[in-house]
Amino acid sequence: PINNIGGFPVKIKNIMESKHSLCLFLLFVGFNVISTSTVVINTSKGKVRGVLMQSKAAPRKQMLVFKGIPYAEPPINELRFKAPVPVKSWDGIKMLTFIDKPFCPQNKLYGFTGLGGYSEDCLFVNVYAPSDATPASKLPVMVYIPGGGFIRGSARYAYNGPDYLVNQGVIVVTLSYRIGSLGFLSLGSEDAPGNAGLKDQSLALKWVQKEIHKFGGDSKKVTLFGESAGSASVHFHILSDMSKGLFQQAIGESGSALAEHSFLKTGYKERAMKLASALNCLTLEGNVNLTCLQKSKVKDIIDNQEIALSEEDIILGNAYAFIPVLEDETIEAPFLNDTPENLIKNPPNKVPMIMGTNEKEGNIFASGNAEFYVKLSDDLKYFIPKQTRDLINNDTMKQKVEEIKLFYFDGDKPSLQNIQGYVNLMTDQVFTMNTAISARELSKHSTVYLYQFDFDGNFRIKSPMRKLLNLTGASHADELGYLFVFSNINRDGYGEDSAEMKMLHKMVKLWTNFAKYGTPTPDTEGSILEDTKWSPISENISHYLIINGTLEMSTESYQEQIVSFWEEISLAVNITPSGSPSPITPPKPTTPTSTTSFTTGSTTFSSTPTMSSSTPTTSTFSSSIHSTSSPSSTTFPSTTLPPTTASTSPSPITS
Repeated sequence: PINNIGGFPVKIKNIMESKHSLCLFLLFVGFNVISTSTVVINTSKGKVRGVLMQSKAAPRKQMLVFKGIPYAEPPINELRFKAPVPVKSWDGIKMLTFIDKPFCPQNKLYGFTGLGGYSEDCLFVNVYAPSDATPASKLPVMVYIPGGGFIRGSARYAYNGPDYLVNQGVIVVTLSYRIGSLGFLSLGSEDAPGNAGLKDQSLALKWVQKEIHKFGGDSKKVTLFGESAGSASVHFHILSDMSKGLFQQAIGESGSALAEHSFLKTGYKERAMKLASALNCLTLEGNVNLTCLQKSKVKDIIDNQEIALSEEDIILGNAYAFIPVLEDETIEAPFLNDTPENLIKNPPNKVPMIMGTNEKEGNIFASGNAEFYVKLSDDLKYFIPKQTRDLINNDTMKQKVEEIKLFYFDGDKPSLQNIQGYVNLMTDQVFTMNTAISARELSKHSTVYLYQFDFDGNFRIKSPMRKLLNLTGASHADELGYLFVFSNINRDGYGEDSAEMKMLHKMVKLWTNFAKYGTPTPDTEGSILEDTKWSPISENISHYLIINGTLEMSTESYQEQIVSFWEEISLAVNITPSGSPSPITPPKPTTPTSTTSFTTGSTTFSSTPTMSSSTPTTSTFSSSIHSTSSPSSTTFPSTTLPPTTASTSPSPITS
């Protein structure tokens, strides 16, 4: 028999025979059940239909899945490059089934299958909920921002299936946002202000606040999390007034807004001009013809956007020509109205946060191109933070390049034979340093839990080059295999007693505990986390969790020797009266009478000496700095450098 409940036909027989309590309960709370396998929810913009999908996290368990709910109008034609426009209301029911929507325009995602094609009409959210979720459940919500260097990435299930997270009683929302030039091209004008991709994310967060209660979620218990560029995005939302109050907690995995490859203060208009020139979209006066760009074929834009990369970008592995920018002061509703290094001093969103890095992040950058490593010896100067590099003379530049070469390559030229030095260099300069500074600054305003992921298991993203070069250690993005279902990670044959499955359950438990309780290791936790108590960091960035086969709290400062080395490399220089930069003269460890500045990434912070002894103290760097899990026999010589101290308060930024 067919009855009408809430205006929709319901198969009563199937409901009565269903074992899912959801179906019975939904009859009375406003959900519209079409059958035992589909559910219709009436959002403020229109009705959407979800399905019950078999969960890969546990046998005989299902989850409610709503794929492809639009949160913005398609950003096409005159809306291309502009801030997103909230989606208009629709009639009828949006058919949201097992099929994913196209992902945002980009080049092929390496190593992934089942992603399908792309379309500019890509601004959707996917909602995954426990099968028994109801509006009365008020479950914690985890909103995931996928990474990919602001040039690649997808919210599709094959890229980040949240089965294991949902199995712990949370609702997971994954979102798509514009990337590459379509998401981050800026002309410094209202027509193309920049940061469209971040504004997409913010609008999706507003959708969550308004609609998630209808799916069983608690809008006052939202944890924003992301990896790589997704992690940097999380940081940007912490720093943006536009996202104020849209989330209550955050998790950042291997990415920071302070990294040079995450933000452009200047030069973004020149990049737009390079792309416009390649597409024959410059006016006779040499300006960008925005209308021409908006009418260009999307494939032509994607195929040509990397033309805006500089040699420095390529050397540093920053294949991201279009990234978040400082918006012009004339922009009416900016996402970023100041630099990250200024905004982090007093962030609008002071929320508890988990953040950290992986042991060998740099593995992902390693290449088998011998010519690249030979040339790299002459290009190590690019690893000196740009603000420092722009202020020092050639002699000081050479001195610092030799320090880097000595520290990471035993004084030799970079080559395939000492590739582990390159891995460590990329790990430290791109990730470790920026994470340390971010954690230290954010901990002044809120609770920060810091981690280092060391587990080198088999649930990692496959890389033929990594296998060819025999690189070991937890690489960039490896932790994702212990949080999400991936199309290219085969878990068949791994039982619950395997090291990989045990690590997966630990990671999922830590992350979902944080979403539920505001702490990753609540007092109620038991044997899965080995009764570990994860303490927040202190002012000197001590107390961080080492995530490996076992969980271990380190009371030492996070990568102290590495941070000290890069602070020394980045020490801001004095300018002589003639205006020429002079070589750095490190401060002597005496009673503090002044403040010394150091620069990291695009950031300058103050560091006040605190030693009272007149006898110099030295910091020794050796091979113990990096774990030696790689088969390479790289060792770092003992090098004595002047002492540096951690910053306790930021100083004005120097440009």
